[in-house]
Amino acid sequence: MILALTFVLTTVFIFRILPASCFSGYSTLLAPANEVLIPPELLSSKTVWTPDRELGQYEDLVARVTNFHNEDKGFMVLDGDVFDVPIRKDIVHRVVRWQLAKRQQGTHPTKTISEVSGTGKKP
Repeated sequence: MILALTFVLTTVFIFRILPASCFSGYSTLLAPANEVLIPPELLSSKTVWTPDRELGQYEDLVARVTNFHNEDKGFMVLDGDVFDVPIRKDIVHRVVRWQLAKRQQGTHPTKTISEVSGTGKKP
């Protein structure tokens, strides 16, 4: 009886009282005004990477929109910076190689329990 009561009181103390009193000063919502969150010497001084090309360099494309019955439903303007860029042959090559490798079927045989050498007895 005393052991059960001690267990209940310990559990209540750990899960109800301890978190409220011990961790109340460690909130991540507000930082004190006199503290710096990250020291300046740890921050990177590298410049931000800029793309090789400027946006708006390529012209927008106009594509015809059809439904599944091949009936015209109008036209759609596609952003030239996304759809009119040069094809990256290295990326296309990697994707094709990946797709062909995933297509291969593994035909290596697996031994059944009767084909495994040795016995199942422990040494």
